[in-house]
Amino acid sequence: MGVFTFQVMNEKLNHCVELVELVSSHLNDKHHVRLEWMIIVLIMVEVVFEMLHFSERVLVDRAHEKQYIPAVQEGQ
Repeated sequence: MGVFTFQVMNEKLNHCVELVELVSSHLNDKHHVRLEWMIIVLIMVEVVFEMLHFSERVLVDRAHEKQYIPAVQEGQ
């Protein structure tokens, strides 16, 4: 009877170890997903800043073109 009790306890402990490994794996996956989302958000922020910088550069170039066109026409 003692050997049977040890087998039952061993099986229960094995189940507990499997559950702990499953929970640990789930938490690791959750952490990785969080990091991936943080990276995605940072990339999106960088793209938005780059678009703002590009639009600012285009607007400044257009403003300069409007200033130089009348000056060239006056000189003719």
